[in-house]
Amino acid sequence: MRILLLTQYFWPESFRINDLVRAWHEQGHKVSVLTGLPNYPAGQFFPGYSWRGPYRQEFSGADVRRVPIISRGPHRGPRLALNYLSFIVAAMVLGPFVVRGRYDLVFVYAPSPVTQCIPALWLKFLRRVPVILWLQDLWPDTLVAVGAVRSKSVVRVFHHLSRWIYRHCDLVLVQSASFVDGVRRVCPEVRSVRVLFNWADDYYRPEVVEPDAPERRELPTGFTILFAGNLGSAQSLETVIEAAALLRGEPVSWVFIGDGNQRGPLEEARRSRGLDDVIRFLGWRPPDDGFDHSGKDGAISNATTVQATTFARRSSSNIARS
Repeated sequence: MRILLLTQYFWPESFRINDLVRAWHEQGHKVSVLTGLPNYPAGQFFPGYSWRGPYRQEFSGADVRRVPIISRGPHRGPRLALNYLSFIVAAMVLGPFVVRGRYDLVFVYAPSPVTQCIPALWLKFLRRVPVILWLQDLWPDTLVAVGAVRSKSVVRVFHHLSRWIYRHCDLVLVQSASFVDGVRRVCPEVRSVRVLFNWADDYYRPEVVEPDAPERRELPTGFTILFAGNLGSAQSLETVIEAAALLRGEPVSWVFIGDGNQRGPLEEARRSRGLDDVIRFLGWRPPDDGFDHSGKDGAISNATTVQATTFARRSSSNIARS
């Protein structure tokens, strides 16, 4: 099968879709990728990438074509909106020329924003090819949940846009059963919605690590709570800072592995609350680097691991009241 993957986020950024491309290639499918320049989550282009490229690469047998985009920048706001918009425009204008040929389907991997599916629907119109959307964030609900949009008028605009996108996809894949009702609520006329659960990689399995492993020197001793993933607005990690402040004096340490637009504010909150001795920020690590999301090779075998999920914002107020 000839598959065109369209996504704003791709290798060397760490996303689940990278694994799927490897699997497709191993199964004998011919894969092309249309994506942007990597800049997630820090908001700056990865080393070796700029507006000068590279715009053509190879990844696990897949032909990767990139289009120029505006980087996310360090904070949420107009710059992030420009980042989203720049990919849509560049992929629509340049995509038909850089991914020539015939494809059996266009597969869209869509963490936020779901609007990155628009160039795929443009290609569907031009090439008469079906589009499958693998939805990771439920739009427009996500915009409201993370506080990105408060205007009811703007929410309605994104509601109609999301409905239009869902309606024109031949298949919408969602990562949980609860998303099925969410998609149908936004778009009752959606053609087909199915669940495709996200999976765990082999490197999540705990293994024994030698006592003198270098990773151990970066971790505190004793009971440690680790968060590994995106340090962004959606994660509401200020809740963790509140929890650390409430547990001041208790034998508990906190470790953050990752990067994102909230790393600076979180580090400032740590300093202002005098929590430097109990909270550590270790920066971004590749997921298979021995400091992956579950503590590969047992490097955090003495730690309690908090996976990269969303802390409900109401938890923050609950902690404050307790």
